[in-house]
Amino acid sequence: MKRSLQFRGGSYQLRQRAGEDYIERRQQTAVRQRQVLLLKTEKTDPCCEEMRLSIAIAVLVLAVIANSEAEEPTLEEQFAKFQNQMKDFADDVAVKTKSTLDQIHQSEFAAKTRNWFTEQFDKMKQKIDEAFQQK
Repeated sequence: MKRSLQFRGGSYQLRQRAGEDYIERRQQTAVRQRQVLLLKTEKTDPCCEEMRLSIAIAVLVLAVIANSEAEEPTLEEQFAKFQNQMKDFADDVAVKTKSTLDQIHQSEFAAKTRNWFTEQFDKMKQKIDEAFQQK
């Protein structure tokens, strides 16, 4: 408590100073009470509890998602995946090779070449037949 020893106004000034101290203490007490009340309110407020619960659930979901994505496939799964990739690759190569050979077989160049070989073979056959018939 602050006390003034000045006698200006006599005891009135002393009472005034005591009153100011009293008011200041009351204000400090009121501030402390509001702080305590706010802390208690935060702990017991259903809205805050729901918010804390929703935040906890969101963090849990994120942790589960991160954990599930972090799992690496087993060695068996890796071999099965590699086997499927090789099978798909081989099937794709077979289809492309067959289509390319069909295109070559049906091309004009291939037809002319076959005809030329057939004609040459027939000519050789005739010459051989003529050579053996003369004797």
